[in-house]
Amino acid sequence: MEKESEFAVAFLVIVLCSLSAYFISDFAGNTQLRILSGKECLGAYKILFQVNKVTSLFVPIVICAFISTTTHILLSDFFEEKIKFAHIFSIVGIAMIPILLDNYFFWINLISYAANSSIRTINDFMNIRYYGNLTITNFETINTICWILVYMIIITRLYALKIKFYKAAVATILPTLVLIITYYSITFLI
Repeated sequence: MEKESEFAVAFLVIVLCSLSAYFISDFAGNTQLRILSGKECLGAYKILFQVNKVTSLFVPIVICAFISTTTHILLSDFFEEKIKFAHIFSIVGIAMIPILLDNYFFWINLISYAANSSIRTINDFMNIRYYGNLTITNFETINTICWILVYMIIITRLYALKIKFYKAAVATILPTLVLIITYYSITFLI
């Protein structure tokens, strides 16, 4: 695939991931508003859910920017590999196709199954059986597998560019690993 068309596909994947995150958040917010109808602070919840929808729109963009930027910094500055940022962005964007498929599969299931359920509590939501008898826990597992695939795709695509495997793996995984460790350290201390 040519670099321009690869960049366009990567950009399209990120935009579609953002839209799916927005619509999943919109569905979740509307479901929660239905549960909360009759509560006193409904206006405050509406504002909160609107902010959440807009925030979720940017999450895939920020994730792609984080992975692309940190991978580029480590490869170019630490490992002294010559690779353009746009090329890394294309690799990361295309590698997010499993997340795109996962998001839309989850969203379609929400629309098809959860929208028709009488959800009154979080337990009602957690106990819904989706396509293929899947549960929310199953969707969490599928999502984790998709993220592992994303990182594997990035590493193998970098390796295909003649970047040593250990360099590709460290540059791709280390920043996210540091972020995760920092997050869990902070939440453990709080």
